[in-house]
Amino acid sequence: MPLLGPLDWVGHLATTGVCLAALAPEVLRRRQRLLALTAACSVAIDVDHAPYYLHLTALGGGGRPVTHSLFTPVALGVAALLVPRWRDLLLAAAAGVCLHFVRDVATGPGLALLAPLDRHRTLLPYAVYAGALAALSACAVLRDARRTSPPARRAGDPSAR
Repeated sequence: MPLLGPLDWVGHLATTGVCLAALAPEVLRRRQRLLALTAACSVAIDVDHAPYYLHLTALGGGGRPVTHSLFTPVALGVAALLVPRWRDLLLAAAAGVCLHFVRDVATGPGLALLAPLDRHRTLLPYAVYAGALAALSACAVLRDARRTSPPARRAGDPSAR
C-alpha cells in the first residue's frame, strides 16, 4: 500500500482542484497561498498512515487512522476561532482535510466519520464520487465559458455591425 501513496495523492489533488474550481473559483484566481495550503493539506493528512505502515500501532477509525474523522477539520475550525491571526490558514487546512475526505468516503474501507467515538464506517459507491466530480467539472467548465464568452449582441444594436 505505501507504494500506491503517490497515485492516491494525485487523486486527492485532482479531487481538490475540481471541487475548488466548481465551488470556490475565486480562491483559484485570487488566493494562491490559501489554494496551495488547501491542496497540500488535502494530501498531508495521509502522513498519519506512516505508523501503520511501520506496524507501530493498530488501525483505528474503522480501517483508517482516527485523524481521518470529522474531529480533525472541526478542531482546525475551532483553532481558527481561537486564533484569529491564523484564521485563513487554519480554515484552508480544514478545507483541505474535508476535500481529502470527499475521495476517502468512496474508496478503500470508507471513513469512520465520528472516530474514535463511533467506529461505524461510511462508504459511498465509487459511482457517486465519480458522478459528483463529473458534475462539478461540468459546472466549473460552464461557469468559466460563460465568464469568458463575449456578451450577446441584440438585433439593431449599432455595435453589432
